[in-house]
Amino acid sequence: MAAAQKQIILLLYILLLMALPSCKKPVQPITEKGRQLMGKTWTYDTEATRRTVMQKAHDSLGGGIKNIKDIRLGGDVKKMADALSAQTLTFWPDKNGRGMAFLLTEGQGLLMQKTEGIATWNADETLLTLTPDNKRKPLVYTVKELTANKLVILPEKTATETAEVYLR
Repeated sequence: MAAAQKQIILLLYILLLMALPSCKKPVQPITEKGRQLMGKTWTYDTEATRRTVMQKAHDSLGGGIKNIKDIRLGGDVKKMADALSAQTLTFWPDKNGRGMAFLLTEGQGLLMQKTEGIATWNADETLLTLTPDNKRKPLVYTVKELTANKLVILPEKTATETAEVYLR
């Protein structure tokens, strides 16, 4: 009787171990564009964005303010502006098979904020959605340009409609 109970318990353990792998969620495949994003960290190009904003301001004012597009920051003001607008974006395969993970860092030093989550593409790979693991809302971007060393994305909700330029 005791031997039969041990055999039944052993059989139940074997069935349990066989059933565990089927509980895993399916692994999300990473697309070619996703692989292109991975690797080195993308660094926000503050100067390129600043130049674009100044050019748009110049154009919207009809050239009324002379040389607004040529304004350059310098010294401590530039350091403070760069520290506040500093961003990096890193992508890698998610360990849990959810697809492509990301880390977005904003700011520098004590003011730095890190956001981790999952990045997903829409069907035609023109929209990139960064869904944070925390309570923040997803960030949706239109990908304007993606090369080996340059990523240009336009946030879905932006007041200035200025694309963000990231370089490697």
